[in-house]
Amino acid sequence: MKEEYTFKQRTMQTLGCLLITLVFLFIDLLTKLLLTGVRQSTYFLGIVRINFMFNTGIAFGIAADNPIAMIIVTILTFFLIGGMIALYFTVFKHNFPVRVCLAVIIAGAIGNLFDRLYFSIFGATNVFSEPGKLYYGAAVRDFIDVSPLGFGICNIADFCITFGAVALAFCVLFIGPRAVFPLTKKWREEGKRLDEEAEAKKNGFTGKVEEEPVRPSQAAEGSFEEVVVFDRSEKKAENAPAGQEDGADGTDGKDDG
Repeated sequence: MKEEYTFKQRTMQTLGCLLITLVFLFIDLLTKLLLTGVRQSTYFLGIVRINFMFNTGIAFGIAADNPIAMIIVTILTFFLIGGMIALYFTVFKHNFPVRVCLAVIIAGAIGNLFDRLYFSIFGATNVFSEPGKLYYGAAVRDFIDVSPLGFGICNIADFCITFGAVALAFCVLFIGPRAVFPLTKKWREEGKRLDEEAEAKKNGFTGKVEEEPVRPSQAAEGSFEEVVVFDRSEKKAENAPAGQEDGADGTDGKDDG
């Protein structure tokens, strides 16, 4: 049974997705570093501005005053990252678009996890806009203020997680032969074939799934062996004793008289 991707192809995909994760992670950490302490007074186009702050909660400051909740969130983040890596190498090992989405989400999760761990150990200053205050606890650096749109303040990692999750759901539902509801007829037919091959392999059949038989008119020349048909009378004559091929009494079967 033909695999959807060869080992070499899956290896190249994994290296590509690893590069994607590292690039987005680098962008997230670099922007957090460069924009630390930057606060703009006006919104660009009335939509977005740079307004750096430490978020001691989850998204939109949820659970900011609950350190126990943040510890639980930090632990769950570890399991979330591990779960996505496991899905990458198992359930979605033949689905490249989904793998790319997982790579982007993992980059965002690691970016925010790094902040929480780092500032829990070394502390963060000016957490609540109070100059000189040192805060030890899970904190994430946010700087993209889109409050006019109702989304509060976030960072690049949050965008990776949000848009990656939306794209992931779309790919799982509609993109490729492995999708729940494949968009194209080609993907639907390919998905059906893959399911049949998987079922055949499960039942111990290692060959190809039975295909539609080839008609003689469609077969290539020389595909069928030549069949010679003998006439029964010819075969009988061939087995008769010498001198009796023409008649039972040794004559030629004609009346001499």
